[in-house]
Amino acid sequence: LAALVGLLCVLPLFAAAENTGRSCLQAYNATVGTPDIINTVDMPETPIRIGQARYTIKGKWYHIKGTHDVIDINTCGLGTLFDTFIAVFLNCETDTAGYIFNDITHDDDGCGRRSRVSFHGDKDTDYFVVVGGKKQADGTFPTGQAEVHFTKTTPPESFECAHATEIATLPAVAEGSTVASENVPSSCHGMNLSGMWYHLKGTGKVITAHTCNGATDYDTVIDVFTGCNNTAEECLASNDDACGVRSVV
Repeated sequence: LAALVGLLCVLPLFAAAENTGRSCLQAYNATVGTPDIINTVDMPETPIRIGQARYTIKGKWYHIKGTHDVIDINTCGLGTLFDTFIAVFLNCETDTAGYIFNDITHDDDGCGRRSRVSFHGDKDTDYFVVVGGKKQADGTFPTGQAEVHFTKTTPPESFECAHATEIATLPAVAEGSTVASENVPSSCHGMNLSGMWYHLKGTGKVITAHTCNGATDYDTVIDVFTGCNNTAEECLASNDDACGVRSVV
């Protein structure tokens, strides 16, 4: 009985330590809709790898589970008092040098010197988020109080082929953001794409679609299909980088 009582006394202490946010493996479960006010001064340092670049972050780790919604994480509120950095990872795996990798998105100054990321949270997928200050050239870290917000919104229906935006007349201009689109493979060229779908009827003439304009601010790809099954047989045309990093079909 004495041994059992001792074990019961230890368990709550261990459970509380599991989600302190002091490391990726101890990630704190984020609360959607309620800001978390943190102070990163005493937080430990974590090495992370984003592509081939390597950084060290001093901040707090969060865990959030996707629900097939757009997840927005930001420190843009007035309660954030230092230059923040946000990075989102699929897991806590490390490379041979000890850097956490497998990031899906990051931001360093998305709202002034504060940060914002938005991405499509696949249903039941775990995401690990670090919010803090990035190590500077002189070896110091921006640290202090941060106001961290987690919100979820329903993505526009046009992120799915079955709910493509209708283009009724030509010429036409369509504008939108693909930031929160679900990442899916395209049978046209085997790449994974996160984008928006459009539907139009053939006119019997050549139709041109392009993103070669100043409003397009990223490297685009355009695929044209004759149906929504995403098969090689339905792939009619595809282009990547016809006008710089933008596209024409």
